[in-house]
Amino acid sequence: MIISAAIFDRCRNPGLARTARRMARSIFRELAHEPEFHFLHKKKKILISISLVKNSEIQQLNKTYRRIKKPTNVLSFAEYKDQKAIASSPSTIDLGDMVIAPAVVKTDAEKFKNSFYQQFFWTTLHGILHTLGYDHERGARGKKQMEALENRILARRT
Repeated sequence: MIISAAIFDRCRNPGLARTARRMARSIFRELAHEPEFHFLHKKKKILISISLVKNSEIQQLNKTYRRIKKPTNVLSFAEYKDQKAIASSPSTIDLGDMVIAPAVVKTDAEKFKNSFYQQFFWTTLHGILHTLGYDHERGARGKKQMEALENRILARRT
């Protein structure tokens, strides 16, 4: 399984761009160990793009796509509706696009008393799960499933 994470660094922080690529690859390797993601092993190539942007850009995207007039930490634009569609797709899959605002991640890290990199990892994981069909905003069950998976992945990192 080849994991290709294209990083678009609009914040001009090459170190963070390299970190984002490493984290995305690490997250996909971790997810492949989860029973619901065993199908990832059958894929030759997994593609995802991640844009690192300023607050003003993510705020505009958040307003356009979610009708929320404030910046957010991550937005995900999935290519597939759900895991079943991903599993039945060809051997190379393009999961979609993610947009991350590092300044919001920094604020979140301070709020939750995490290091910036812990919070950035969680934000990247959260966005990737959205591209894989998880959605915490569609009800309590979806939120519970997504949080449980996030917690399992995070627990293996500590």
